[in-house]
Amino acid sequence: YTLLGELNKEKSKGDTTVENWLAFGRYSYFLTQKWFLYAQGFFEHDEFADLDLRST
Repeated sequence: YTLLGELNKEKSKGDTTVENWLAFGRYSYFLTQKWFLYAQGFFEHDEFADLDLRST
């Protein structure tokens, strides 16, 4: 499996200028030599791009 996350928050002169985060996960499992399971998800939020939640 793979897990990844990132958080960015920056301020300039007391004002927030960057506020976003993302999370990613991937999982694979071989049931047999021929068959396997695979799942993946990606989630992203960006306050200044007016992006509440994007998921795939």
